[in-house]
Amino acid sequence: MMIKVAVNGALGRMGKEVIRALRESSQFSPSGGIDRVSGEIEDGIPVFTKADEIVASADVVIDFSLPSGTAQIARVCSRLKTPLISGTTGLNADQMKILQASGEKIAVVYAVNFSIGINLLLRLVETAAGVLKEKADVEIVEIHHRMKKDAPSG
Repeated sequence: MMIKVAVNGALGRMGKEVIRALRESSQFSPSGGIDRVSGEIEDGIPVFTKADEIVASADVVIDFSLPSGTAQIARVCSRLKTPLISGTTGLNADQMKILQASGEKIAVVYAVNFSIGINLLLRLVETAAGVLKEKADVEIVEIHHRMKKDAPSG
């Protein structure tokens, strides 16, 4: 059985990558996208401006939009009882409260970074910090591509 996935922020950099990965999967299929502009993505995948149009027919929603889009899709998913996975960064306190309230009604997975490399790096940093303790000075530098909208990330 194919799992139907709606993508919020479908026309953005990550949204397009998610849809590409879904199209290559044998377990998932993109049922459509949600974005500020309607139209079509490659292979005739529809993009809607109103989330209700696509969320009702999806098994799950993946969100890589803007913070206001995450708050909006969390409300829609909550109302329609559709699970939500979000990797949108830069949420303010009110937007996080909306996401957390949705998590009381539906399954919600939220992470500011889904990168295997970053999550591995976090584990390595924990190990290094435990070994080095106060013996070293540490500097953290965050670097992104020039199109990153919310640097620093998260």
